[in-house]
Amino acid sequence: MDASDWRAAIRPDVRKRAVRKIMKAVYRYKHLDGEDGMQELEKFSQSFEQKTFAGATNLSDYLQQITSKEVSMKRKMQEEAYQKIVMLKEMYLPDMEKLYQEVLNKIQRVESHTQQADSHTSQKLKRVKTEYEREIAILKVSESDISPSLSKNLPVYQERIMDNVNAYKRKRDNACKRKRNNANAYRWGFWTADADSSGSSSSTTIAVIWN
Repeated sequence: MDASDWRAAIRPDVRKRAVRKIMKAVYRYKHLDGEDGMQELEKFSQSFEQKTFAGATNLSDYLQQITSKEVSMKRKMQEEAYQKIVMLKEMYLPDMEKLYQEVLNKIQRVESHTQQADSHTSQKLKRVKTEYEREIAILKVSESDISPSLSKNLPVYQERIMDNVNAYKRKRDNACKRKRNNANAYRWGFWTADADSSGSSSSTTIAVIWN
């Protein structure tokens, strides 16, 4: 058979397997949005396979290009996941480590005042501790250690990390606001008492002091 006839001789199932290989390489690493995401992935894989089939010089070249694409897609998905993790690390790791330390401190306080170390509160805090440990480990992962599962589920982990940090910041801001309010109330009471005792201070004077 002439070398130029290799396309006519190739079995249809070989080309279908090539499409599935490309789809699998992407699907293992990338989170897809339902049926629409799968359809887009299938279109992309079919388009690449068709271009490869048309441009290959022979069957061996065709199969080699498909394999190379599979490997390059895996590497690309891993690199994209790592860059995303680097960004999340810069934004959220410091607060996640503070959150983790707070939980450790709470566990110590609870267990030091509880005779039974397996109390409901202690166990609940330990579950939170485990969750934080997992999320911190994700933020510190190296590129070579990014698994297909981590890459694919990264949007889920990102949402959890953001929720935890945002809740922590709200709690911290509310605590700071309460401290300011308490301080202001104390100072206001001090000046009001001083004004009552002297009989000469007025609300205008107090306003000037605070402005």
